[in-house]
Amino acid sequence: TKDTPDPAGGTYVKDANGELTGVIQGSPAHIPVINASKAVTPDRLAAAMPQMLEIMTSFGFTGVIDMGFPLGTEAGYQSLVDLDNDGKLPLRASLAYMFNTQELGNKVLSTIEDFSKRYKSEHVWLDTLKIIGDGVTENFKAYMFEPYLDHDGSGAMNSGDDFTREAALKAADMGFNITTHCVGDKCNALMLDIYEEIRAAGNEDAILSTTHSWWVRPEDRPRWAKSDIITQTAGIWLFYKPEYVTSLGEERNNTEQFPMRAWEDSGAVVALGSDYPATEGGLMGLNPFNNIYSAVTRQLAPPLVGTVGEKHPPLEPADQVLTVEEAIRAYSAGGAKMMGKFDEFGSISVGKKADLVILSQDLFEVDVEDISNTDVLLTMMDGKITYTEPSIAAGALSDPKIRYPWQE
Repeated sequence: TKDTPDPAGGTYVKDANGELTGVIQGSPAHIPVINASKAVTPDRLAAAMPQMLEIMTSFGFTGVIDMGFPLGTEAGYQSLVDLDNDGKLPLRASLAYMFNTQELGNKVLSTIEDFSKRYKSEHVWLDTLKIIGDGVTENFKAYMFEPYLDHDGSGAMNSGDDFTREAALKAADMGFNITTHCVGDKCNALMLDIYEEIRAAGNEDAILSTTHSWWVRPEDRPRWAKSDIITQTAGIWLFYKPEYVTSLGEERNNTEQFPMRAWEDSGAVVALGSDYPATEGGLMGLNPFNNIYSAVTRQLAPPLVGTVGEKHPPLEPADQVLTVEEAIRAYSAGGAKMMGKFDEFGSISVGKKADLVILSQDLFEVDVEDISNTDVLLTMMDGKITYTEPSIAAGALSDPKIRYPWQE
């Protein structure tokens, strides 16, 4: 109702007369409504899983990091384990158990050890605490050092600065890895402070990362590499949005967004992903080649122009681009390092798992503008073919007279 208080990190938007508009901002406000509406049920989630996995293998994925899904969490975990035990899981799944409020945080911390033992199989494991640190720029929930120009306030941590620190320190002491959703520059700086405290206490083993890592003050750029902290983000977001200039001004817009070149040059591990389904473009946003394109151009991928946004000059600072090689490495080795399994996969090396993809074109040879036109012809995980492009599946691969090394 109009009298329902806004949760920390969320807003039930009202009009000038104080009446609800129906617009809901921020996951702490979204999730109770979705739960109450029963829009996502365990049965429907489990039924949808095989189709979603098929889509992922068609994009060449051999592994995923589940960054935490607050709806039907246990059902989602269990469906992955069940598929794996039945020999039907076509990729590896590293699970993160998430919280976005203090109440949920206390529950997660009290059950994460049990969950890590319960939801485990050959290709599925849970070893990471996911903290939803702040919100996003669009709803003014990203935690910034300076106030928004077109809205009161500067955002905040969903669970507060102190609780976030206590939860991270406790999880690290328990032996878990930690990843934190950080969009705002103050959220990123705060988590770097906390992670540096964990390292200073002698914990060198925990895999610590920020995800999204969107707005970063220039003085904070080197801190990821210095404390062995992984920076993860989605290439698909690297394009100019005029509304950010309105909200944050030219200086922040032109100096703080995604310092990819600085991270790479400093020696930080960069991991690319999509944040699907919470990303622009739906399945086009999940497509890794659209993400690679944006990471090397800082422009909206061609298939998304006209639907997600318009074509603009490269996002400032325009020099903060990755090379094609670096972007591919961030999508393979970077992800494997974030999963803590780079000794097993993430590069094509003797002794590693046979996780491979065959593409329709050589990304190192084609014009950058053609990167998004890449198709996956074949995906292999653990030496087993998990996807073949339909014309290939109907042709050479099904011809018993033709044998390939992976068929021996």
